[in-house]
Amino acid sequence: MINDLDLVRTFLAVAEAGSFTAAASGVYRSQAAVSQQIRRLESQVGARLFERGRREVTLSHAGRRLLPHARQLLTASEQARLAAHGTDPRRIRVGIPDDLAGLVMPALAEVAGHDGTFVFEIVTGATRELHASIPTRLEIVIGLAIPRLRDGIELARLRLGWFGRWNGGGSIPLALCTEGCLLRRQALAALDRAGMAWHLCVAANSVGVVEAAIAGGMAVGPLLEAVAPEALPHAQALPPPGEIGIRMYADSHVEQSLLDRLSDAIHRRVAACTRVSATARTSGSPGRAGTTRRRTER
Repeated sequence: MINDLDLVRTFLAVAEAGSFTAAASGVYRSQAAVSQQIRRLESQVGARLFERGRREVTLSHAGRRLLPHARQLLTASEQARLAAHGTDPRRIRVGIPDDLAGLVMPALAEVAGHDGTFVFEIVTGATRELHASIPTRLEIVIGLAIPRLRDGIELARLRLGWFGRWNGGGSIPLALCTEGCLLRRQALAALDRAGMAWHLCVAANSVGVVEAAIAGGMAVGPLLEAVAPEALPHAQALPPPGEIGIRMYADSHVEQSLLDRLSDAIHRRVAACTRVSATARTSGSPGRAGTTRRRTER
C-alpha cells in the first residue's frame, strides 16, 4: 500500500525527467533524497519501478503500469482538498497541434497531477487556427512557431527529420499534412533548395496518417525527431529540414504562475525526449543527392 503521496510526486518527477538528477530540482530535493524516496516507494509497491542506466533511468514494466494510477492519486488528493474548502477547479482550455500531443500531454498531466486547482480541456488542430482562437475559444496554445509572429514564449527548438524508405532515385513520394502545416512548409523548402523532385503521395489531416503512410512504406515524410515513433526508419540521402521552434501563446489573463509551471514541465519533457531520440538516431548526416529537377505535385 502507498502511504505517502510525496513519494508519488517524486516518482512522477523522475518518470518525466528521465533521471534522478534532473528530477531533483523539480521536487526541491537532492539527488540522494530522490533516490531514497524511489527506493521507499519500490518497497511499498513491492516492485522495481525504474531501470537504472549510467546517466538516465527508464520506467520498468511495473513503473509503466503504475504511472497513470500515480497521476490519478495526486489529482484525486488535490480535488479532495479543494472540495473540503468548497473550491472548484478552474477549467483551462488548451490548444495543441497533433505533432506535439505526445510531448505536451504528459506535461499537462504532470501539472494537473501536482496541482488540482486546474483542469485542462484539450483542443487539437493546426497551430495557426488554434492561435486565432485566443481568447474566444482557448486560453493557451502550445504549438509550433508561426513565422513572423513574435508573441508567445519559446519553449524549445526541435529537430525535424525525414522518415521512411526511399531508394534514392526518381521523384520522392511524400506524405504531408495539408496546406498550412508549418512542418510541410519547412520540409518542402529544404527539398526545393536542394533541387530534388518530389510528388505528393498522401495529403493528411493529421500527423497520425502521415506516420501510418511512412510505416506502411507508401511515402517519406517529415516528423519531429523527439516524438517520432521509434519503429519508423530514418530516410537517407535527403537534405536536413532543420529545426522548428515550440512556443506557448496565452491570453493575458492567464496566471503567470501556471505558465511558468507548464513551461518547466515541457522543458523537462523535451529534455527527456531529446535524449532518447539522440540515442536512437542513425549516425551520419543525409546527403544532398540528385541533380536539379522540376517539382511536381499530384
